[in-house]
Amino acid sequence: MLPAALLACCMLLTARPARAAVSYNYDLTNATLALVIDEHFHSADKDKTSVEDSLRAYLGTATLQFLKHGGLNVEFHSMADANLRPDLTAVMTIGNCIDTWRLYRQMEDEGLLHFALTDADCPRLPRHVGVTVPLTERGGDLPQMILDMKVEHVLAWKSANILHDHTLDSKLLDRVLAALTADTSGALPSTVAAFHIPTEQADWKRRKRVENVLRSLPLSWLGQRFIVVVASDMVGVVMDVAKSLDMVHPQSQWLYVLTDTSSARDSLATYTSLLSEGDNVAFASNYTSRQAFCQTGMLCHAYEMLHAFLVALDRSVQDEQDMATQVSDEEWEAIRPSKEDRVVMLLSHIKDSRDDFLDDSPSVVRRPARPFVRGRLVSVGWWRPREGLTLQDALFPHAAYGFKGRNLPLLSFHNPPWQIIVSNSTGHVTAYKGLVFEIVNELAKNLNFTYTVMFPHPTDYGFTNDSEIYTSRTQDGDLNNAFSLNVSWDRMLQMVRDNKVFLGAGAFTVTAERKQLVNFTRAISDQPYQFMVVRPRELSRALLFMSPFTAMTWLSIAVSVAAIGPVLHWIHRLSPYYEYHGQRGGKGGLNSLTNCLWYAYGALLQQGGAYLPDADSGRLVVGTWWLVVLVLVTTYCGNLVAALTFPRLETSITSVEELVDASNGLTWGFRKESPLFEHMKTAPIARLTPVLDGAELHEEENEVLSRVRAGTHVYIDWRVNLLQLMKRDFHSNGRCDFSIVSVHDFLEEELAMIMAQESPYLNVVNDEIRRMQQVGLVEKWLKDYLPKKDRCWSTSSLEANNHSVNLGDMQGCFFVLFLGFIVAAMLILIECCCRRWHTAKDKKVIKPFVP
Repeated sequence: MLPAALLACCMLLTARPARAAVSYNYDLTNATLALVIDEHFHSADKDKTSVEDSLRAYLGTATLQFLKHGGLNVEFHSMADANLRPDLTAVMTIGNCIDTWRLYRQMEDEGLLHFALTDADCPRLPRHVGVTVPLTERGGDLPQMILDMKVEHVLAWKSANILHDHTLDSKLLDRVLAALTADTSGALPSTVAAFHIPTEQADWKRRKRVENVLRSLPLSWLGQRFIVVVASDMVGVVMDVAKSLDMVHPQSQWLYVLTDTSSARDSLATYTSLLSEGDNVAFASNYTSRQAFCQTGMLCHAYEMLHAFLVALDRSVQDEQDMATQVSDEEWEAIRPSKEDRVVMLLSHIKDSRDDFLDDSPSVVRRPARPFVRGRLVSVGWWRPREGLTLQDALFPHAAYGFKGRNLPLLSFHNPPWQIIVSNSTGHVTAYKGLVFEIVNELAKNLNFTYTVMFPHPTDYGFTNDSEIYTSRTQDGDLNNAFSLNVSWDRMLQMVRDNKVFLGAGAFTVTAERKQLVNFTRAISDQPYQFMVVRPRELSRALLFMSPFTAMTWLSIAVSVAAIGPVLHWIHRLSPYYEYHGQRGGKGGLNSLTNCLWYAYGALLQQGGAYLPDADSGRLVVGTWWLVVLVLVTTYCGNLVAALTFPRLETSITSVEELVDASNGLTWGFRKESPLFEHMKTAPIARLTPVLDGAELHEEENEVLSRVRAGTHVYIDWRVNLLQLMKRDFHSNGRCDFSIVSVHDFLEEELAMIMAQESPYLNVVNDEIRRMQQVGLVEKWLKDYLPKKDRCWSTSSLEANNHSVNLGDMQGCFFVLFLGFIVAAMLILIECCCRRWHTAKDKKVIKPFVP
C-alpha cells in the first residue's frame, strides 16, 4: 500500500480543475479523461464518501498500478454544466439515460472514447465509440437484453407476441413491453401483445391451457413473432402445442427465454426432439456465475471500466512507442495513428482486458444447428449486462440469410418454353433457360442458395446430374420433349415424395389427384385449352357491292322503290291543285304510273327525273323520298369502304356447341398424354360430356396437322403448345394454314412446381413467387420465351391498312354492268321483234283508201 502522503501527492498531480485551458494534445502519452458525474444518480449506492471522492481515490491507486507507460490527466465535471473540450482522449459519464445521450450527441463529432454508466433499460451507445453499462438489478436483466436485441436489429419485428407464465411478474413485464415499443435510434417501435399462460400441476391441464391461448391468437393481425418467457418445465409443452397447431415454420420466429436454467446447463438438449428442419427457434438461458467479479453496484462497475481503460491505455502507449522506435521521426509523423485509429485500438484492448472481469457463464443464446442435426443445438452468442449482446451467427437464420448458400438438388426435364435445357454438340448441358428456371434463379438469389439440376435419363429411366451426357436428341439439338413428358412425372414424383430433392422444377398441371401426393407451389401460369382449326379463308368478293346491306335490307329497298311510284302517282292524281289550274286531263308526266316508277328508281340512283309535281302534296312525297335516299346512299358508301378495307372470312368455331354440332361434319381430339382427358373424366361437366365422348386421342402430330389443314378436324391443346406447332409448321412450309380459336368458358389449367408434402419451405417459396408476380416478372419472362409474333400469329387478317382497290374488289360492279348490257340487249331484241310483228300484221290488213 502507498503511504497516505504519497497518495495525496499523486492525486494532486493527476487531477486538474474542471475548466483549465490547455492546448490540444492527442498524444496517448499524455491522455486526458473527463469524468462527468450526476451526484443525484443512484444515491443509494454511495457510502460516506461522495462518488467523485471514491473515483479520485481509485484512480490514484489504479494509475500507479496499471499505467506503466505515459500519464493520465483527469477532469471532473458535473452533468448539469459539463463543457468538454474536443482534445480529450476519453469521457466517462455517470448519469441518467437522457443526459448520457445528450452529452454523447453534443460530443459526437469529436471522436472521443465514451464510457457510460446509466439507467437500466437504456439504449447503449454505438459500439464503435465506447462502452455502455446500464445498471440493472439482479434478476431484472431481461428487459435490457430485449432492448439490446431490438437496437442490434436482432428482433427487428413490426409486431411481437409475448407469452409468459407466473415467473415473469407484472413490473418486469411492463419493462419488457416498454423495451419493445420504444422508439430507439435506428429501431422502430413494435406492436406488442402479451398473453399469460396459466400454470397447472397436471400435464394435460397445462397442455389444454396452452392450446386454448395459442388457438385464440389472431395471427393475421398480430403476426408470427413470439417471445416465450416461461420456466423450463413449460417450454416443452408450448413447443409441442405450437408444433401441433402448425405455428412453427420458416416464416415464424420463436424466442424461448428460460427463467430457471442457471443450475441445469444441459436442459436445452431435451427440447431438440421437438424441432424440425426449417424451424426458426432460439433459446436464451441464464448461466450467470455467482463468483463474478462485479455483480451489482455503481462504483463497482465504474472501477471495472476505469481499470479496463487504464490497462488499454497502457498497452496502446506501449504499442505506439514500440512502433515509433522502429522508424525515424519523419516517418512516424506520417504513419502515426489518427484520433479515430486510437479509439479503435483502445476499444480492442478494453475488450481484451474486460474479459477477465466479466462472468464466464453469461446468458447464452442458442438455436438448432443448421443444416439441422437432431439432438444438437449450436451456441450463436451471449448477452452480458456490462458487455451487451454478442452474436457469432444469426439468431433466426431463415430470416437473416435464407438457406445460407446451401446447394440444393432440383429435378427437371426439357419442356419448352417452361424448362429449356441447352446442351452442346457433345450432349453436355451448358445452360438452363425457360420460365421455370428464371423463377428458380430468382428464388436462389432471394433465398440465398445454389442448386444442382437432376433429370430423368432417357436410356435407363434413372436419374443423372447436370454433368452427364444426354443420348436422346432431336434434329435441332434439343432434348426429346415427347419422351420427357412421358417419363418425367412418375420419376420426379417418387424423388420428390422421398424428400431427396428440394423442388421439382417443372411446369406441372395441378389436379386434385396429384394434390394428394405432393404439394404444389403457387401457380406460375394459367394455360387455357384452345382449338386449332384451319385458317379461315377469305370469301369471294364477286358480290362485294352487295355486302354493305343484308338481304332483308335489299328487299326492303326494292319494296320501297316499287311502292313509292304508285303512292306518288295516286297522290298526284287526287290533288285538286291541277283541276283548279286546269291542268287535269294530261296523259304525260306524273300522270303516268310508269313515269312515277322510273322517277323513284332514278332518285334512288341520285339521277332525279324530267318531271316534278307542282302541288305541295306531291313535293312533300318527293322530298321525303330524297331524304330516305340520302341516308341509304351515305350508309351504303360507308359500309362499302369498310368492306373494301376488311376482308370477309369464313365463319370459325366459337363455342363448344358449334364444335359438337353434327351438321358441320368436324371431328376433334387431343394428345393421348394430355391432362385434359383425366381432368374431364374425373370432374365431368355436363356441357363438356359430348366433347369427351367424341374426342380422339392422338399420338402422331403430323397426321393431326394434315387433318386440321384439310378442314375436317379440330385439335385441342394449351395455347402455348398450339403456338409452337404453328411456328414449326410455318418454318417447314412457309404457309399460315392454321388458326387458334379461344372458346369462352372452356377448360383452363394451372401450372406449378412441386415440393414434398412435409416440406416446411412451401410458404417461403410461395411468398417469393407471389412477389415476382406482383412486380410483373413472371409475365415478362413468359412473354420472353413464348414464340415470337409473325404473320401467322393472329387468328385472322383483319388488319386496317391502306388497301388499293383492285379488279378483284370491283368485279361485282362489272358483273352488274354486263348484266345491264345483256338485259338492255334483250329488251332491244324484244322491241325489234314486236315492231316487226306489228309491221307484218299491218301489211296483211287491207285499209281503205283515203285521198
